[in-house]
Amino acid sequence: MDIDELKKSWNTIDKHLEKQQIVDNESIKRLIEYASKDIHTMSRFNFRLIVLSLFIIIGLALAFIWSHTMPHFLYIIIFALAIPAFIWDVYSGRYLAKTKIDEMPIATVISRFNKMERWIISERIISVLIFLFVTLIFFFTQRVWENLFSILVFITIFTTSFLVVMWIYRKNLNRLHNIKKNLKELKELKEQE
Repeated sequence: MDIDELKKSWNTIDKHLEKQQIVDNESIKRLIEYASKDIHTMSRFNFRLIVLSLFIIIGLALAFIWSHTMPHFLYIIIFALAIPAFIWDVYSGRYLAKTKIDEMPIATVISRFNKMERWIISERIISVLIFLFVTLIFFFTQRVWENLFSILVFITIFTTSFLVVMWIYRKNLNRLHNIKKNLKELKELKEQE
């Protein structure tokens, strides 16, 4: 092999490696953008839920104040559970918003999202248990079983409420899984460098 052929093959290999590096850099950039977009969407959604929760808490508090009577103990239980839930939502929302994919090491970001996934699953279990507890208390204290219409309204309202809550958790978990998938691909691409 003479020197010209060696230079030509070297240039061909160099161009191929350059193209591969450009593709890898573009893939990394694209994955970071996708994950950042999902994080931003999740943060916006959580912010909307926090605002809605705040309005519910304020509404309950104002109803208690303006009624000038002691509210039913079920409403006190709901109010007492809403405050720590609101604080938890604010905390977890801030934790999510502080996760910066492009600024943090990939291992730290993955660790944070694994923690978020555990939190969401725990929230889901706790919310189902609380929901069932409140539903049973309401069913028996309000004597819903005495009237067929009351039973139908009760089932409709509580089933709809339950499905909305589960839809919210499912939506957040799906976004979280997309983020984790993108982070896994990003980690693999960074390890290849």
